[in-house]
Amino acid sequence: SLTETRKFFRNFLASSLVNIGNASNRLWKMTDAIDILHLEQYVFGDRSLLDEILTIYIDQATMLLERLDAASDDQSWHSTAHTLKGASRGVGAWAVGDLAEAAEKLTGPARLAERVDMIERLRSTGQVAIEFARAYRG
Repeated sequence: SLTETRKFFRNFLASSLVNIGNASNRLWKMTDAIDILHLEQYVFGDRSLLDEILTIYIDQATMLLERLDAASDDQSWHSTAHTLKGASRGVGAWAVGDLAEAAEKLTGPARLAERVDMIERLRSTGQVAIEFARAYRG
């Protein structure tokens, strides 16, 4: 049922620490920051649910990018990158998910300089996905 589907997604997103939301009616293109067709297969045409998921993603990605920037130890860095990876792939933000996967591996003192570059790349790519989600919400 629709109620059960909504409940499932709310629980899934909450357990993944994901926050998402709104959009225009156009088909996803390979150049889009979020694969809307991927996301639509889970919402069964329910536009309000799609908007809610995008709103959750916007909030969550913003928070996780801030946490990643402030991560002071390997555990925090890896855990935050892992959560961002899952949240991004869950909504079809593939580029952010792929960068977050690469970021997960940047642990240890020898990788600190690489983290600086990675956070800039994640911030830039993440902002594109966040702005896409904002524009797409209904």
